[in-house]
Amino acid sequence: MIHSVRSTGSYRGPEDRSAGNRIRVLLTVIIIFLVWYRLFTFFFAAGVRVESVGMEPTVTQGDGLLASRISLGLPLPFTDSRLGGSGPARDDIVVFTPNEVRPEPAVLRAADGIVRLLSFERLSLRGLHGREWEPGTRIARVIAGPGDTVSMVQWHYRVQRAGSTSSSSDIDERDGAVRVHRPGFAFDTDVVLPLSGNMAPRTLEANEYWLAGDNRGRAFDSLHTGPVSGEQIHARVVFRFTPLPRFGGIR
Repeated sequence: MIHSVRSTGSYRGPEDRSAGNRIRVLLTVIIIFLVWYRLFTFFFAAGVRVESVGMEPTVTQGDGLLASRISLGLPLPFTDSRLGGSGPARDDIVVFTPNEVRPEPAVLRAADGIVRLLSFERLSLRGLHGREWEPGTRIARVIAGPGDTVSMVQWHYRVQRAGSTSSSSDIDERDGAVRVHRPGFAFDTDVVLPLSGNMAPRTLEANEYWLAGDNRGRAFDSLHTGPVSGEQIHARVVFRFTPLPRFGGIR
């Protein structure tokens, strides 16, 4: 007597199993890469695309820069604190959040990182569309730090270092790397500016930094919004990767 056996499912041959394994391996590699990428950009370094003319001629609009987070200390998740590292130094070009931008809670930033990771950088809780930095983040040069006294005469900064009795011009020390423009109508009329290009001396408190764009008069920096704290400075710009003719280190 012949018994018939009815199949309860489709047969998967070696080719099908091999294709399934390849897909699983590919997905695993993609997930590992995205996790590594997210951890690297959070703890170590990230790319920055310049969208303003405030740092010309040193950095021009459209430049792609590499900014180091770890050089300022190891960022601690869910906080604005850092472990180790050194604070920003004079002449550093840094990525910072200006005073007019309200910082978001650390928990929200952490949750946003997860959403961006799982969505392949396509979605964001903050509507950033995959950008590495929070809204309103800018780049500028550190020209003074805690204890220093800053003043301006005809758009030329004078900086007196903490403990010193004399001041010096930051422009002279960079041999023409700074452009000086009198803004005139360069800004909206409802923005309050020291249009004379003069500023009374101001001594910075502990953990305060004075930031200035190299394109004086066209940069929106500490001259208009005041000094920033160390927590508002996220990374130090160390390298330019685009455009290729200007590929290399930056200062």
